[in-house]
Amino acid sequence: MINSKFIYIAGPLFSVAERSFLNFLVAELSSKLGLSEETHFFLPHRDCEDTDIVLSPAKKLEIFKKDLGAIQNAKIVIAWLDGQDVDSGTAFEMGYTYNRGTKIFGLLTDRRFLTGSLEPIVNLMVSSSCIVYFSVNQLADAIKKYM
Repeated sequence: MINSKFIYIAGPLFSVAERSFLNFLVAELSSKLGLSEETHFFLPHRDCEDTDIVLSPAKKLEIFKKDLGAIQNAKIVIAWLDGQDVDSGTAFEMGYTYNRGTKIFGLLTDRRFLTGSLEPIVNLMVSSSCIVYFSVNQLADAIKKYM
């Protein structure tokens, strides 16, 4: 099952903090799963060289196509669900992935949206398309079992 870029990371990537968390997530998961950050994980802002503050229409289309191709090749998609609401791009990636029949693992660490029963308060369409985990350790354990 371990082919190049088989885990796609979906999440907001517009701020330094968001990109830093996604980088941290990939580093933690690669360590816990014994995988290579560069070889086995597709991280859109890294792998699409999304470094410009303002993207041209041509660059936006290039990133869109590369992201869709990576989702099509992925065996697993990890969706970071933190934030006031799930990022619209992440929600799109999840819907596209779900329609393709690819396994989606959700990660929700935002305590604002956890109830006493640990049931996440996340959009029904989002939470129904994946199993939601509440820590990187839980997520890594679930992926190990799946692999």
